[in-house]
Amino acid sequence: MNELAVLCTDSFFGTHELADGPIIFMQRLQILIRVRKQLARRIGFEGDDRECRLVVAEDAASGRIVGCLDLAVHLYDRDQERFYLTVELMPETPGGPLGPFERNKYAWRPYLASMAVTWADRRRGVASRL
Repeated sequence: MNELAVLCTDSFFGTHELADGPIIFMQRLQILIRVRKQLARRIGFEGDDRECRLVVAEDAASGRIVGCLDLAVHLYDRDQERFYLTVELMPETPGGPLGPFERNKYAWRPYLASMAVTWADRRRGVASRL
């Protein structure tokens, strides 16, 4: 999991070494810890009946993680053209399930939350294969 956390941290927050200075290094370390917690939570979802997957690409020769993709199914509001990322059930009216017109307003749609590829493996088709 640490290799995956480093990949995500590097991709979304940049790479920093101790030589960049202790403050920047400590900030990156805090981000890395937060990303590890988020990944652990995200991986835990896959055991539930949730429609979400964390797809990981590995180098065939070394087994090194070279990319990842975070995909989930979320509620989409067609009228507002937006996703509701924290809603887990189809909305209901006060009287019960949605009617036919209201039902057409909402749909379950795939949502790509993030995609990361190592710097060394970019422009090699990893993201396309993911």
